[in-house]
Amino acid sequence: MFGGKITLVMGIVIVVLLAAFAVYFKYSQSHIATLEQNNAKLEVSVKLQEQTINVMKQQAEQQAKSISNLQTANRNAEIAQKTLQRKFQTHDINKEAATSPELIQNRINSGTKNAFGEIESLTSGNTISSTPPTAATKKP
Repeated sequence: MFGGKITLVMGIVIVVLLAAFAVYFKYSQSHIATLEQNNAKLEVSVKLQEQTINVMKQQAEQQAKSISNLQTANRNAEIAQKTLQRKFQTHDINKEAATSPELIQNRINSGTKNAFGEIESLTSGNTISSTPPTAATKKP
């Protein structure tokens, strides 16, 4: 009689332990599934951030190249400006016009033609020709 009660109590304890294990197992599996979903979301987020970083690096490189090109173009423009200033300072157009008006007239007409040609090419969408403007003729 006493042995039957112990067996019954042991059976109840085993059933309770199995039920507790089943509840814990179900909870663990649910928690693991949630963690796996969160991990997948984080992996997608990390990939997106890496792609964004790569795009930003490429854009920064392009901007650096553009800035470098602009700086070079600016230096070239400054050099051209200084060259023109030196030319204007060394030439006395009034004196040259008095001594040889045809030469000055030809220079002005040639320069005007080149300027209008460049304006026309800029406004028509065509690229500026690679040929430089005609050089001014030297005075004999």
